[in-house]
Formats: sequence, structure tokens, C-alpha cells
Amino acid sequence: MPLTSQQSIDNGILYRDFHVGLTVRARQAFGLLRGQTISRVLDVGCADAAFLTLFPPWVEKYGVDIAPSAHRPPDMRLVQVDVSRDPLPFAMGVFDVVYAGEIIEHVLDTLAFLREVRRVLRPGGSVVLTTPNLCSLKNLYCWLTGRQLAWVDYKLGQHGHVRYFSPCSLRQVLTESGFQVGEICTSGFEVGAHVRGLEFLTPVTRWIFAHSIRGNCLISRAVKTTADPRNDRADKNDRDQRG
Repeated sequence: MPLTSQQSIDNGILYRDFHVGLTVRARQAFGLLRGQTISRVLDVGCADAAFLTLFPPWVEKYGVDIAPSAHRPPDMRLVQVDVSRDPLPFAMGVFDVVYAGEIIEHVLDTLAFLREVRRVLRPGGSVVLTTPNLCSLKNLYCWLTGRQLAWVDYKLGQHGHVRYFSPCSLRQVLTESGFQVGEICTSGFEVGAHVRGLEFLTPVTRWIFAHSIRGNCLISRAVKTTADPRNDRADKNDRDQRG
């Protein structure tokens, strides 16, 4: 599910920075999987599949997107689907990792989406999410100066965001969906991309925000727990209702 290129006047600069850090966040998210055995991975809302390119050739790579990019890795299998409306077109328990980069803020029924992700993960598999951070340092600045919060839509034709998450609410919704939350960290301001001559500060700002909860983007890894009857029933009910 690609991010919209339309930007509000208030959020334009902030959203440009969010695009600049996409590859940085993919690498940071990839780092959360260190030590996990991975043979098959799914990228939900894959766009150009920057996350999938980080895996070695022997890992099976799958991607879904509502409007797939032509600039995708040749070794990935692609399915076009609208995940905000349709179930994932895969069997139960087939993936070791599901990645959803900047997706859940676009999905109205967050619990249904996460339960669908849980369904296609094997027991012990990981979901890795990134999403704008409502509690970022930028949003504290916006609040203090009376400006519109970054990445929070207030009219049509902006980012297409319908849900907004703090570290606490992200942890809660993942837990309610049947996951055990591991790490939650953030990605910060890419200062070197905006201020000429200050490129040397970028590694410093990246490190600071990676070890705090005040960066622009939340990055979380959560593990599918062993069978939870409540969530398994919810998975079945969701599929039955879809027909």
C-alpha cells in the first residue's frame, strides 16, 4: 500500500523527512530479527520491497501491495491485494516473518488486520511493524507551538492515515491481537538529508532515536504466541464473515 505523495502545507517538510528515512527504517527493522531462523518472509504494502532486498537469496520472498512498484526485486513473488479490505491470500502458518512498513495507520480495522497477519505466521514467527509515532519529539514541538501534529490527517487528500499510535497503544493492539511484544524503538530525524553541512550528525541522531521512544517512527517486533483460543476463534469468525 504505497504512501500518498500529496502533502498538507503544515506537514509537508515533516512528511518529506519520513520518506527520506524509509530505507533506514527498513534496515533498523531488519536488525530486530537478528538470531531468528527465516526461510520465508512476507512484505505487506511492499512498494519497491526495500525490506526484502536485505534478505539473502535462499530466503523465499513474497510481497503484497494495492499498487505494486515495477522496481521490485526479481526474486520476489508479488500479489496485488488491498489489505485494508481483503484477507491475505496465503494459507495459515506459512511465514516466518511478516513486515508491514507504514501500513497500519492506513487500515481502519487494526485488530482484523493484525489477526490476519497472525494467521499467516507460523507459531513463533515475528511481525515487524513501522508506523508514525504520535509521541515523537516533533509532535511535542508541534503541540507546544500550536501546530497540526505531524502525519495526523485533518482533511481528505493528505496521507490517508486513519489510525494513530503511541508506543503504549501499539503495544496494546499487538497484545490484543495475540502477539507477545518484544522490542519497540524509534527512528529519528534525518538531519543530514535536510541541512547541508550537517551530514556528519546523521549517525548520532539515528543512534539517539533508536534508543528512545521520541523518534518520528515507531518500529516494533512482536512474536506470534502458541495457540490462543480467543484469537483463533476470532480468526475463524473473521474469515467466515468474509464469506
